Amino acid sequence: MNKESSGSMLDRIRDILRPLVVNGPPVYLIGGAVRDLLLKRPAHDLDFVMSGDVRRVARAVANALDGAFYMLDDERSTARVIFHDVEMGRFVLDFAALRAETLEGDLRARDFTINAIALDVNDPQKLIDPLHGAQDLKDKCLRMCSPAAFEEDPLRVLRGVRLALQFGFRITPDTWQAMQASSPALVQVSAERQRDEIFRIAEGRGFASALRLLNQLNLLQQLFPEVEPLKQIQQEPPNSTTAWDHTLSVVQNLENLFVVLVDEHSEADVANLVLGTAATKLGRFRHQLNEYFDQELVPGRQLRGLVKLAALLHDNGKVIARQVDDDGTLHFAGHDDEGAVLAAVRASALALSNAEVQRIKWIVAQHMRIHFFIRDRLPITRRLVYRYFQDCGGAGIEVCLLSLADRLAAADGNVPIEKWLAELNVVEALFTGWFEQYDQVVSPPRILSGNDLMRQIGMAAGSRMGALLADIEEAQACGEIADREQAIVFAREWLKGE
Repeated sequence: MNKESSGSMLDRIRDILRPLVVNGPPVYLIGGAVRDLLLKRPAHDLDFVMSGDVRRVARAVANALDGAFYMLDDERSTARVIFHDVEMGRFVLDFAALRAETLEGDLRARDFTINAIALDVNDPQKLIDPLHGAQDLKDKCLRMCSPAAFEEDPLRVLRGVRLALQFGFRITPDTWQAMQASSPALVQVSAERQRDEIFRIAEGRGFASALRLLNQLNLLQQLFPEVEPLKQIQQEPPNSTTAWDHTLSVVQNLENLFVVLVDEHSEADVANLVLGTAATKLGRFRHQLNEYFDQELVPGRQLRGLVKLAALLHDNGKVIARQVDDDGTLHFAGHDDEGAVLAAVRASALALSNAEVQRIKWIVAQHMRIHFFIRDRLPITRRLVYRYFQDCGGAGIEVCLLSLADRLAAADGNVPIEKWLAELNVVEALFTGWFEQYDQVVSPPRILSGNDLMRQIGMAAGSRMGALLADIEEAQACGEIADREQAIVFAREWLKGE
């Protein structure tokens, strides 16, 4: 949805609202929606406040738009309307009672001045802006509404980081000081609210910069305690950086790869030889990758945010796995498996779903896999592709991007072109298998069932049958079995070889 369609939808909603409040208290559009309209950005979420009957107005709007209506909070008179427009997409409208006796009091109790601007539905040309948020938008600065803003809701510290990076705004010194002072109170905020704000940060651009800001706010250890010890862990020679520096570099390189491989980009984004080579080699998968990472394992949380969290957590196991041989050689054998366990614990603590926890665990556990392929000079066969996706669970594509980012970070961006091409060649083969040959190489349709095996060769049900069916599927993926008859022959030979 573009900004023009956003404005036309707002006009439509205003036309619905006006007769509902013509003889009653006014309804105001408020907060982020007004900010985005002033910035000429699309607005999908529209917040309204009023002193009248919230339930009646919200339900009437839902009926007029043929949308869903439900109360978010009866005690605080907050309702939500969700509807989908065929041309403009999904909209979420929140209606709430004023938080203070007056609109100005409500605005002054909000988080940042750029979110403390309102429009009267009946007089949309007049800005209600007591804290001069519109000027702060022009000046590109993020300013708190009051010194109490973060004390009232410490989650606003995270929101401040997100907004500053999202819009490229500077945080005013007094706001930054207040954020620092309120950071310890974030422990009072539920894991669910923390999780949702972290995902909003991770899904946008600038997650690596956000992590640096969180570190300066002393929030990194609070949110991701497993990461803090990485600051004391030196990387293997010839790297002179710490494991924490490496992690930040991986996250940044992952974001760079998202720009050139997944999202729309400009020529300047691929001016770098390494990134340009990646775009040339893998650019044909852009549409599929974009759809893939827009997936939501849980409504409202995209896969692109999850893989960035996995990148942050991917080397946590180095703290446990660190070993120094008698000759002084440093290595971290097994850090991928150790890190997978730690990552799953952190994902659970952030109240992620079971599916998300498992996905992060797979990504971290397998993040060295492609490096090992190249180290061992394994030929990229159909069997390798099949087994790779089997072992990665549902996370094979995420592991590909993380592996590329890890390769770039390990070389401080100066990876030798032959090593980079080797990595890209493996990833291209894996992408081809997943996106273009899925039914042939990754998950071929089953041509024999357990009942078939019982009828055709008299095999009893059990673990042996499961192993045989798995081997039949692998043989299909490798092109060794093409039909039912060949599968039966394979099964008979398999039993003879036991």
